[in-house]
Amino acid sequence: MEASLPTGKETILLIDDDTELLEIWETLLGSLGYTVDKRASASEALEAFSNNSQKYDLIITDMTMPQVTGDKLAREVRKVRNNIPIILNSGFSAIIDDALTELNINAILMKPATLMDLANTVRKVLDEKACI
Repeated sequence: MEASLPTGKETILLIDDDTELLEIWETLLGSLGYTVDKRASASEALEAFSNNSQKYDLIITDMTMPQVTGDKLAREVRKVRNNIPIILNSGFSAIIDDALTELNINAILMKPATLMDLANTVRKVLDEKACI
């Protein structure tokens, strides 16, 4: 089954306050060939992104985090580099329509996501960016 999963070599900024989930996703994305820069807080992620925004090909962020939520992070990131693809990871479907439209979020990945969901969503968003 893993042979059929899409892979890549891009660099992903991964943000989630759940450090256990962060480790799991880093491992999964790494197994698909991606380089992962993981951050447990939105403020750390924003600082890393602001310091070197061209390093990243994609951002995957949790929606519900203390202090700075995923949608607020997306707003700040767009001020630094408007064309960076963003995948919002959420367990709540109520924010989906607003986030996609208002924040120009490229995709929503609903929790819990399978490896297949993760692999396909990441590749789809990266491939769409390449076509622009």
